[in-house]
Amino acid sequence: MAKHQSKTFRKKDLSYSQQVYLEVHDNCGLCGTPLDFQVVSHGALPQIKEMATCPNCQITTRQKDYPIH
Repeated sequence: MAKHQSKTFRKKDLSYSQQVYLEVHDNCGLCGTPLDFQVVSHGALPQIKEMATCPNCQITTRQKDYPIH
């Protein structure tokens, strides 16, 4: 059985476009504060919900459901 290997990365190991993507994805578009992410399982439904909120602006910037295969 193969072991899962966790790989950590440093921001400097990423390409410029990868760094830009992470900056846009992980920070509030209004104030630039790092977002708080929450992932919730819907129990009986085969999906999870990702919610991103800004602790500074107190707004939800993203809410998306993902199917579990």
